[in-house]
Amino acid sequence: SESTGGFLALGPSKDYPGSAVRPAASAATPAGFQNMADRGVRAAALFEQSLYMGGSFLRAGEVPVYHIAGFDGSRVQQLGTGVDGVVNTLSTFGASLIVGGGFSKAYQPLVESTDGSGQVGGVLESGGLAAWEAGRWALVGGEVLQGFVSCSFVAGGTLYIGGRFSAPSRENNLAFFDGQKWSSVCEDPTAGGKCGVAGGEVHALTAFGEDLYIGGSFTTAGSVPVQSLARWDGHHFYRMGTFDSEVLALALIHGQLVAGGGFSTV
Repeated sequence: SESTGGFLALGPSKDYPGSAVRPAASAATPAGFQNMADRGVRAAALFEQSLYMGGSFLRAGEVPVYHIAGFDGSRVQQLGTGVDGVVNTLSTFGASLIVGGGFSKAYQPLVESTDGSGQVGGVLESGGLAAWEAGRWALVGGEVLQGFVSCSFVAGGTLYIGGRFSAPSRENNLAFFDGQKWSSVCEDPTAGGKCGVAGGEVHALTAFGEDLYIGGSFTTAGSVPVQSLARWDGHHFYRMGTFDSEVLALALIHGQLVAGGGFSTV
């Protein structure tokens, strides 16, 4: 079998015919990405008609990329000179590719110096969250996020992030950005007025309608005792089952919430 180096592309295949409802798929590695994931791929997203991947890898083929790279169908795309730590999550938010992880700096594209001495590039002190937009790195909402971002999700024009961080307007490992400003995810004052989650981290997010679903290793959401999974309706947090270990992934399929992780009982 073909060695894919941690990246596998799936698509329809004439060699493995399937039904029209559930077409078969074939595996192939895009040109330029052979032996890409010398240290692993953790996230993928479509942005401006290209596929972007993030992780702990440092090269895509022979191209140095430093934890994040794009692929436009024919060649590898560099995002400046990458970031200085692992990328855990990628999301498309308007005209920006949102990048979250365990990094603290993002490196701008190299340009010729004004004195002719060679190429130079700037450094963006980003914390664990940055936006790639118009060919440059930028802060999301103009603010540095000091901490570790594990997951992101976009719904209804709102960007949600989770991980391990806390700051004004981004309290206790959970926050959202509406395109103008950051806000903490809080319960109403009448319910206790507490924000975010405690006793652990956020590892997964998804949303449906007015509800945000939060998975991780935490034991409290707002003022509500929970066990690794909670729901927030914009006003209150709600407990959702009792998981005996952390929730690492969430998805909504035909209106049903699906959770994955290290648990064995619920």
